[in-house]
Amino acid sequence: MSEHLTDIEAIEYLLSNQQQGEKMPGTIRTKEKCPNCKKQFKHIVRIGFICPKCKTTPKKYFIDLHYQNQRIKVYSHRTGRILDSYSFAGETLEHIRHELRTHTFDPSKYIASEQVKFYFSVVAEKWLTEKTENANRGLLAYSTVMELKRYNEHYFKPFFGNKDIRDIRRYDIDDFKSSLPDHLAPKTIKNIFTAIKNLFNTAYQKELIEKLPTFPKIENTEYNGWKWISAETQINILNTIPEQDRPIFAFLFLHGVRTGEARALKLKDIDIQGNIIRIRRTWTKGGDGKEIIRETTKQKKENIIPLHPEMKPFFESLKTFPESFVFLNPRTQRPYSDDALRKTWYKTVKTLGLENEGIRLYDATRHSYASQLVNANVPLNIISKLLGHSSVKMTQRYAHTNLNTLQTAITTISLLPPKQDKQARNE
Repeated sequence: MSEHLTDIEAIEYLLSNQQQGEKMPGTIRTKEKCPNCKKQFKHIVRIGFICPKCKTTPKKYFIDLHYQNQRIKVYSHRTGRILDSYSFAGETLEHIRHELRTHTFDPSKYIASEQVKFYFSVVAEKWLTEKTENANRGLLAYSTVMELKRYNEHYFKPFFGNKDIRDIRRYDIDDFKSSLPDHLAPKTIKNIFTAIKNLFNTAYQKELIEKLPTFPKIENTEYNGWKWISAETQINILNTIPEQDRPIFAFLFLHGVRTGEARALKLKDIDIQGNIIRIRRTWTKGGDGKEIIRETTKQKKENIIPLHPEMKPFFESLKTFPESFVFLNPRTQRPYSDDALRKTWYKTVKTLGLENEGIRLYDATRHSYASQLVNANVPLNIISKLLGHSSVKMTQRYAHTNLNTLQTAITTISLLPPKQDKQARNE
């Protein structure tokens, strides 16, 4: 037997001398055998596995580790990539050793079966499934679910992919914000961040993450000139609308509710003696695109508003059952559909030559209702309650409509002598 070392033995000897005194946890192994001679691969520590005879190497590796009296086999990196090279397995092992030294090692981040449930993409899909189930129970609008799915498909998933949700930090959130397309409106960006914050809150409640990442403050600075019309214009429009359709439009003008809420109003919601109306439900799009009743409002709560005196005679004239809908399309004797209401609206606008003004039904009703109240100096907190907003902050966007009133107000002061001041006012 030769006393001389082979080249491989010499390399192993030198590397083993470098490791003397070191007791590092974890060993790189492979389950594979040489595909040609079917023998075990030779392991040269820190170099790799090889079949000296056939000069072949394995295609997959794993890390054999003892941790807290358990044997753990790691077959993939935290990102989910399999250990497909010896060098990559070595990098992963060094990362694990660092985590062991800093007491941050979590086996579930490396064990594939445990790891998958923490992928952002997987968490997002389960979150969307729950949202869909809420929509099926009437707790959420299907249109909202569709919007959340669009956010996930176009923005969340392309950026976060299979990143471990437990590793997402503020700098990742900031990078995500920077990745959003420049053409997105501020309101859209705010909606996207409201959605992703809800996703993380859900993950936190399910104890998938130990703490929530911080999020940048997203201000909705969008103001694109909210369109609204005066009461005089509303009267002109109302007189042009077919007489049998006027009640629902008059109701929208005088109460500022959403069109879906007005269409879903039932006789039992009207308290004529108490002069109040209970906004309890709305129409929304179902999963198949057809309209269905959702027994809750957009704000998820009942909103009680005063009954406008001008609508009282109409409600008193109704002699139907409590469960009957208040506003029926005279052509179908069924509740107005969203399309039917809009068609009547746009036909009337066209008749008056206002089609180029870009005035939507929402602008002429809810927006105009709020804007007119602001110009009448009604406090924002009162307007907020009438609109059913969850906070006055949501009503602040209508404050700009008071500019005309403010413009008039500032002319009450002047630095001009009285005669010149009077002349300037007349001009």
